Amino acid sequence: MDEKRSAEFLEIPELVMTHIKVRGLFGREKFRRAVRTSGELRFYSEYLGKEVIVPKDFLSDGASIPQPFWWLWDPFGAYLESAVLHDYFCRLGKAWDSPINFKEAAYLFGEAMIIQGVSLRQAKIMVTMVLIFGPKFAAQSK
Repeated sequence: MDEKRSAEFLEIPELVMTHIKVRGLFGREKFRRAVRTSGELRFYSEYLGKEVIVPKDFLSDGASIPQPFWWLWDPFGAYLESAVLHDYFCRLGKAWDSPINFKEAAYLFGEAMIIQGVSLRQAKIMVTMVLIFGPKFAAQSK
């Protein structure tokens, strides 16, 4: 009988703070904070039953929290690595290349936050917000 494996971060590279140029309201260019992975971010998901890997040099804007709420939830807070995982699958989903759908990506985000020590209440709130306001995408079979 196979032993059940628990979710865990297998490798957490340094997340290097940087800035990226984005188009703001009315097409004006502005700079936004972001992080870049200095190596592979590896996470074993009990929910998915497999390891997921975010490649080196992946750029993430952290948790996509509207600026008026930053006083409550910092986009680069204790759940940053979890947000990077979620952003990776959102980016793949936008390119029609994600092996999981948006709901699975949201649940992966929640699972990773719990591993990082985020309270169950806060994780549930953030997953719910991602499910309601986050990008929607289907899994693409390979």
